[in-house]
Amino acid sequence: VDAMCQRFGTDQEQSQRVEITAMALLSQVARDWDLTDSECTHTLSWACKLHEVGLSLSHSGFHKHGAYIIQNADMAGFSNPQQARLAALIRNHRRKLSKAAYKALPRYMSDSTRRLSVLLRLAVLLHRGRSKDNKPMLYLDVAGTKVHVTFPGQWLQEHPLTRMELEREAAYLEAIGFKLRF
Repeated sequence: VDAMCQRFGTDQEQSQRVEITAMALLSQVARDWDLTDSECTHTLSWACKLHEVGLSLSHSGFHKHGAYIIQNADMAGFSNPQQARLAALIRNHRRKLSKAAYKALPRYMSDSTRRLSVLLRLAVLLHRGRSKDNKPMLYLDVAGTKVHVTFPGQWLQEHPLTRMELEREAAYLEAIGFKLRF
């Protein structure tokens, strides 16, 4: 993973910000979403580090480029299903979700990968401005495919662009069966 990040020049500070947020979100929902195994934790961490590898090719559609790179690269230590899972997460970390990316996975990985996608997408969305400023911690409450996001105090009302992005995100997630409320 580190070699891929170096090879494709990913912004390690941005990846680390996204990873810290994604891991905090995972810790809140791991039991409820059955994401407690170490493979889920490692996979989400790797996806956070690799989610921008496609930027080295093009800003337009970089999530698709990144997924292609990860799916087809020789990545020592990764099985084909693991690479496919990482590629699905990277492909689906922004914009419209590709159902085909999930269908290409082994059945036992599909549901957990969808759930990990939600966490990655929320972490990326929160850090979309690439600011080094500390962001508030989202609080997640999940029940099946229902996701309720809470921000501390009046933070969301004071950040209308984030609110708009969350509204758009709710529509994207609905396409794969998740109901996002905030």
